Amino acid sequence: MQNETKNRCRKSRTRTSILDGCEPGDYHPITEEGRREEVIDKKKLGVVFRNLREDIHINGRQLSIERLSDKSGLGTTTIQSIEYGKANPSLFTLDILCQALGVKLSIIVAQAEHTT
Repeated sequence: MQNETKNRCRKSRTRTSILDGCEPGDYHPITEEGRREEVIDKKKLGVVFRNLREDIHINGRQLSIERLSDKSGLGTTTIQSIEYGKANPSLFTLDILCQALGVKLSIIVAQAEHTT
């Protein structure tokens, strides 16, 4: 097991992210490599969002990123970045996406935590 130290969060001074698990000025674990531990793995979260979107069919066709973008008001690049685990979205962004998909954020988070 890696040694951890508590360090002030420098990255989240202005906004809260579910993936950071910290508020502005909070202290959180830093690994020996100097990386912050994530509360939720953003790749797992992305897989859950992508699978959910692909399971939704409208008029017999799979829900596309473009259609989800229209429904949510988020850009296609933003949605792709979330689905591929490259983005670090805020709670607000995740909530907008969940509303467009018709699912509660708590369900998405629970599925991401149990994804292998």
